[in-house]
Amino acid sequence: MKFYRAPLIGLVPTLAIVVLALCFPVQAYDYKVEKILSPAPVFSQNGIVASAHPIASQVGIQILKDGGNAFDAAVAVALTLNAVDMSMCGPGGASFWLLWDQKAGKLHSLDADTQAPAAATPDKFKDRAELLSGVKAMGIPGNMLAYVEVLEKFGTMSFEEVSKPAIKYLEEGFVLAKRQSDGFKYSAAQAPLQYPNLARVFAPDGHWPDEGAVIKNPELAQTFKTVAKEGVDAFYKGSIAKEMVDYVQKNGGLWTMEDLANYKLNWNEPVTMDYKGLTVYGAPPPSSATTWMEMLKIAEGYDWSKIEDNSLEYLHLMVEIARVAHADTYQYVSDPAFVPSKSDKLVSEAYAKVQRQRISLDKAAKGKVQPGDPDAWTKPGFKLSQAPENLESVQIAMADSVRDMTYRGNTNHVVVTDKWGNCVTFTHTLGQFFGGQDVLGNTGVIGNNGMDWFDLDLNPWTEKPSSLVVAPNKRNRWTLSPGMIFKEGKPYILVGGSGAEMTMSAIFQVLIRMLEYKLNPQAAIASPRFLYGDVYHYTAGTRLHVEPELRAFLEKGMVAKGHDVVPGDQVWRMPTGFVWAIELDKESGTFAGGAEVRDEGHAAAY
Repeated sequence: MKFYRAPLIGLVPTLAIVVLALCFPVQAYDYKVEKILSPAPVFSQNGIVASAHPIASQVGIQILKDGGNAFDAAVAVALTLNAVDMSMCGPGGASFWLLWDQKAGKLHSLDADTQAPAAATPDKFKDRAELLSGVKAMGIPGNMLAYVEVLEKFGTMSFEEVSKPAIKYLEEGFVLAKRQSDGFKYSAAQAPLQYPNLARVFAPDGHWPDEGAVIKNPELAQTFKTVAKEGVDAFYKGSIAKEMVDYVQKNGGLWTMEDLANYKLNWNEPVTMDYKGLTVYGAPPPSSATTWMEMLKIAEGYDWSKIEDNSLEYLHLMVEIARVAHADTYQYVSDPAFVPSKSDKLVSEAYAKVQRQRISLDKAAKGKVQPGDPDAWTKPGFKLSQAPENLESVQIAMADSVRDMTYRGNTNHVVVTDKWGNCVTFTHTLGQFFGGQDVLGNTGVIGNNGMDWFDLDLNPWTEKPSSLVVAPNKRNRWTLSPGMIFKEGKPYILVGGSGAEMTMSAIFQVLIRMLEYKLNPQAAIASPRFLYGDVYHYTAGTRLHVEPELRAFLEKGMVAKGHDVVPGDQVWRMPTGFVWAIELDKESGTFAGGAEVRDEGHAAAY
């Protein structure tokens, strides 16, 4: 038998190509080079956790390393944030969740909103001050039940296991950062004097501690241990519930044992829309995800390839889109058990097409933009003959306007992915810094101020009866607005944010940078942003704050277009919301994550 040597002339290049392909796989991410100073995104194939505190993100990663899934990690991160970012969230607050179960191939939406006590009616409150802080401002909390139920439905670990890191920091303490200390002193300066039980736990010297102080809350650690041993009923029906209710009632609040015992989570269907071939999901009302979703739907009708990022045209159009969407959703986003949801119409193309007709590319709309009519405007053949007439802006002194724009919010967002493809995006809150600004008895639980997100009579934007008037057992509107975007049926982007009314426009701005300008998640988050209006809904403010990186060369042009821009010599840099995001690449099975640079945001991976 003879053997012949095969010719290698054609084979060698082929082998070389194969070797190169193995060594240098096809690029998974096709990001454009950012033109701003930004940290690099975090990449991983096993899992990413992005949160508002580095300790919490590291805890989440450790849970993943120990074999837990994204749901285990998400709850562990939430509980740890209760310890190390305690002014921002806690078991006494509210949350909204989107959870992708890869094995079941299903997206779940969870509403763990605070709920007005059964005795809560407008006449029980003298004015907005009683909605803002103190025990009367506290809604019935959903967070503790959410933490437990997410684990029971989707997790692989017990509450006892995932609460261990939080208990460690609650008992041994964590080191207070400058951002936290400054925030307490600026946004909750009088709280230790007004609420002695809060001071007993966090400010025993009668004033907020400085950066570098070690902060503990062993009473909350004991509450977590009790829930781990006795179950969540201890918090809603048992010894913890009794301690909280006794304290609230002793100090003039409205809670009863029945309020806590009757509290239920709402598992519901997310709001859904398309965006250029992608499927966008957001938590339904009373979450405010509908707001940024409507903004995105309106934006879909413009050719962003002809609009330069960070240009005058970009900033003007983005602001005007945000204005009409905010007016709509403040009018229509409420507890669907009391006010029928119109979210499907608000995020429809038919409605967006009409809304685009209200936006001028040359001039800013005057005054307070009024909501549209989603019922009428989505009917077949509708033509807009006359848009709602805007109301005159309230003219207030510059000092008052700046004061009204001060951020007192206390919320944070978490995004998590794991190696199995599970995804979680959720936002949890207490309301303002330290919520209702009181600790409930000896439980270590900080009460929320969810009641502050109700109105007592009128909608400040329309000056007509509000859909958000407080009522017994009604869930308040929050600006919590987690979202997921799917590509070809799989999670593509996880996103969410914090910062009161800043939240939704901040998410919108980040998504436009990712989807239209092809920036990586971290660069999209770091890019300069704006805030239209005041931080809180009830001021009905119409001023525009632009971060200095844009204001320096766009302020004159924006003023010429009719925008009421806050000058830099009055406020150099105001908060413009806080955002966290993860992008998933289906082909490579890898993730890219980003965290807020305006905060102590931290994205971790392994």
